[in-house]
Amino acid sequence: MAAQRIRELLHDVAPGFHVLADFRWLESMDPAAAPYIAKIMDALAEKEVASVTRVMPDPRKDIGLNILSQFHYGPHVQIATFETLADALQNIAAKVDSPSA
Repeated sequence: MAAQRIRELLHDVAPGFHVLADFRWLESMDPAAAPYIAKIMDALAEKEVASVTRVMPDPRKDIGLNILSQFHYGPHVQIATFETLADALQNIAAKVDSPSA
């Protein structure tokens, strides 16, 4: 359901867009969520996402996003994880200001 909604939202989005995934309020995640997250990643990859920037204040709460990313985004998608939203936004701004980065 969520992956389909992502597809709908991205219908008119041009390739090369940037995604910000904010996990600041994540307390825990059931491993059963992995297939749904994978479908969302696939939907983003189908639309040729350029980069995914994550905010994950507590790295211990990362439930395997890096592993899922390797299989669902491919090597061409830039992935970065930051502990603060400010650092994540600064990273995105730098990419937008310098598209070749």
